[in-house]
Amino acid sequence: MRIAMFLSKREHIIMLSSIYQLLIRKGHKIYVFDILEESGWFEKGVQYVSLNYNKPEDVLDYGMGERESIDYLVNMFEKNKIDLVMFSGYSDFLMRVAIASKLMRIPALHIGSGHRTYNYSDEDEVLRQVTDHLIPFHATYTPQNSSNLLAEGVDPRYVKLIGCPVVDLVSQRLSEALDKSTILSEMGVDPGEYIAVVLNKRESIEHIDGFRSFSSSSGEYLILPLSKENKKALIDRDKYYETMSEYDILFMEIFDYLDHLSFIYNAKSVITDQEWVALESAVLRRPTTLLISPGSRPLYIRGNYVNIVHLDESLSKNIGSVYMKRKTGDVGRYYGGGGAAEALSEYLYEVPKLRLKYPQIDIYSAVDGDISRVSKDVIPEKYRRLLSLS
Repeated sequence: MRIAMFLSKREHIIMLSSIYQLLIRKGHKIYVFDILEESGWFEKGVQYVSLNYNKPEDVLDYGMGERESIDYLVNMFEKNKIDLVMFSGYSDFLMRVAIASKLMRIPALHIGSGHRTYNYSDEDEVLRQVTDHLIPFHATYTPQNSSNLLAEGVDPRYVKLIGCPVVDLVSQRLSEALDKSTILSEMGVDPGEYIAVVLNKRESIEHIDGFRSFSSSSGEYLILPLSKENKKALIDRDKYYETMSEYDILFMEIFDYLDHLSFIYNAKSVITDQEWVALESAVLRRPTTLLISPGSRPLYIRGNYVNIVHLDESLSKNIGSVYMKRKTGDVGRYYGGGGAAEALSEYLYEVPKLRLKYPQIDIYSAVDGDISRVSKDVIPEKYRRLLSLS
């Protein structure tokens, strides 16, 4: 099978690597396309290298025009005789990928489908629902993600629960990471001497004073890997050098995956705003705290396995009360037990047997656990314009 795989963020390069490697071993031809959704090509490039990807076929400009990008995708699908389109995550550009595959009548498979909050006033939630309704085939991380799609009218034959591939990755690469990574010696720390704080969202970086207060009040040593973009944001606010000189906090460059895994494994506790990192940490049985925006909730990680703290003025106090609490329960088993890649690979044999069947494009809200359709007027104009191209 000739598969076009689209990767837009570091998270997706990491999350899909076990699937990529298994499909390569099984003889599929994978065309990798990188979408420049995140700044800092080097930070993404080191993930491709450390996770043994082949060089991407092309690097796509996230700012490419709507019609231009869809025309490019259509021509690329035709030129390479693509049999299946595959991606993870949600973005404007990935929505165009879904539209282009639909125009060409090429099956598209969304890995990590069905993430929902059902808060339709949130533009990101509308994007998630619209994108999933443009795609015929869905691979989900959790039973709740599957239930969301089924409640929205998706045929059960088109939904495959595979678990989360990050569980596969931890089990496959941990021993290698601990054997090869020298990140602790480079940082000058021993195992259990630091708190790993892995932040990616700008909102989290803007709460740096809360992390400084937490470090001061708890006496903990915090180590924060930062993207170049977030580093610049702190420098622009005169918070970068001041924080390292006046507080027990160290900023580092983004690690490759093996260093990242060793960094998480050897931490005393992990604080993050990334669900995949929180899941990784929980699988490694580290006390884990997930940071989320006020009024929001996680898309697939469960409070059964991690502590959840809101990014607000009480951040320091709330982190301080939970950061060493480790939740119990078999998190790995709930998220597929490390068999996500194999489950997805097996599902690919079913895809050609099913005709292309697309869900109705509707928007849903949830009240007391029951979902219902709401007016399509809530779809922002930019998404309506894209839908008109399909």
